[in-house]
Amino acid sequence: MWVPDGWYHVVNRGNRSEHIFRTDDDQRRFLGCLSELPERFGVALHAFVLGDADYANRLLKQAEADVGEQTEARRLAHPGQIGWEQLVDWAEKETGVEWQEALVRHGDWTRDAVVYVAVKRGGWRLSEVVGRIAGLKYPAAGQGMKRIEERRTRDPACDRFIRRLRDQILKLRM
Repeated sequence: MWVPDGWYHVVNRGNRSEHIFRTDDDQRRFLGCLSELPERFGVALHAFVLGDADYANRLLKQAEADVGEQTEARRLAHPGQIGWEQLVDWAEKETGVEWQEALVRHGDWTRDAVVYVAVKRGGWRLSEVVGRIAGLKYPAAGQGMKRIEERRTRDPACDRFIRRLRDQILKLRM
């Protein structure tokens, strides 16, 4: 399960409560791999604990409770989806370009920006957005979201467009 800007509890444990590490060298190799995660995958590693199977089981139960709390917090933060047609209408008004035209224009970031806002602020799951745009595949949509996150840091027009769509959503929810 992926939640935009979510925090995840990842638990590593052996099958049938077996030990994961046979030797101290195994444990050091694991810690080396763990240290590469932030740079390799662009994630933040806030904490980790190495413990036995009983400790892992207690952590897993707590993580399951935390996920329930996160889901409730997300529901409260996104009290229902913004209508897709409404989001597209806002995008057309902001850009002055018809949605269908924006979809076929090479180099136009409008589609990716709308997908980004729909997922980050509109309460949509990426798979739902992909189902709304003919010809868009899930991997391409995910890559588009990454491109938009990077682009908005260097393109004021893109950032302004995203902020305006976000503000429209916030106004609607007030």
